[in-house]
Amino acid sequence: MEIGEKIDRKNERPYYSEQEIGKPYGEHEILTVPIDRLAILPQVRGNKANPAQSQLTESIRNNKLVNPIDIALLDSRQFESHLGFVNGIWGTKAELSDYGEPNNGFYPVLIAGHSRVLALKTIQAENQSPVGVVCKVHDISSSAEFLSLQLAENIYSGINPERRAMAVVEMYHFGYCVDAAPKDILHWSSYVDFVRKNPGNLSKEVLSDGMAFAALSPEVRDYVFAGKIYYAAGVEIGKNAQTIMDYVKFRLGEEATKEEVTEAYSFELAILIDHLVNSKQNSKGGLGKMVDHINGQVNYMKELINNQQQNNFQQLMLDMIHNAPYEQRQQYISLLKKQHKELVNQLKRHPANLAVEYLKLDEALTGEDRSVDIDEVEKAYMKNIGRGILESLIDLE
Repeated sequence: MEIGEKIDRKNERPYYSEQEIGKPYGEHEILTVPIDRLAILPQVRGNKANPAQSQLTESIRNNKLVNPIDIALLDSRQFESHLGFVNGIWGTKAELSDYGEPNNGFYPVLIAGHSRVLALKTIQAENQSPVGVVCKVHDISSSAEFLSLQLAENIYSGINPERRAMAVVEMYHFGYCVDAAPKDILHWSSYVDFVRKNPGNLSKEVLSDGMAFAALSPEVRDYVFAGKIYYAAGVEIGKNAQTIMDYVKFRLGEEATKEEVTEAYSFELAILIDHLVNSKQNSKGGLGKMVDHINGQVNYMKELINNQQQNNFQQLMLDMIHNAPYEQRQQYISLLKKQHKELVNQLKRHPANLAVEYLKLDEALTGEDRSVDIDEVEKAYMKNIGRGILESLIDLE
């Protein structure tokens, strides 16, 4: 038989008796599910433009899917209850109606294999024909079992740190009880207690970082999932999220509305992140510089707050007489928008595909319509292509 020659041997398989096998491990029900019918929880995000994701997609395209993904079959009551739990932790707003009707009473909810699913969705879009995915079905009937399995899959599968963080945070929240007894392995009273009762590739630092990541808004976490800033940088922003909010409230003053605070906070975060992207501090070896920049900005905020709090009462009275608080709010917001606009213009100078990604992420974070900027980038790209083709034709002459 020559190398590369294939022989159909599907009917020829090794045979082992039950006595030889003993107690089998790894048995699962297998179910093939249309890729679009998988129920993906709202905190799980991704981006097909991520370089690692692109490599995975190419591998699956060439070698097919090596390992099936993991799912649980949850009925409407179980799934709705779990959605409520997830929404409460991650600030998402998913509803049962977002997932359509159950099939024979169940939703196939994804536990692990999100990157593989995203790759298959990309392949389906390219082929413009339905794609199914082979799934291992886990016998789960409660959120506790779901989270326990999710934690195990995400800890031991060498998954991205942001995915691991999500699993760790959810498990911690589900079992946290301030009065948890030392022998109660289903509940924990502290980070240390959680790590002790869940042995494995866990540490207090892993949980602490995960909780900081959870402090971010979904829009900020998207920068991490899209591979635009490191997970460690997202954690650093999460750890300092309260300081940034305190700074925003300080600059706006006590009379600021909730809407003004929300707007200013989003712009502060966008300015911080867009600066990291534009300065290419997310490139290889740039993590240290990125964290230094974040801490530098946060320390500046802390100093400004502390210095201002030392102002004397007389100065505060003068501010009130001259309506300075209102003017201060307007000046601060105006300055934020000016700084942000400059950074957005820099985002537009990146290669077209990256620029569009950056602009869409910025739009989601700030709420500002970036359609004009995106259109400008795409037109410039097409113009450059046309110029390149014309120059090629001239060279051929």
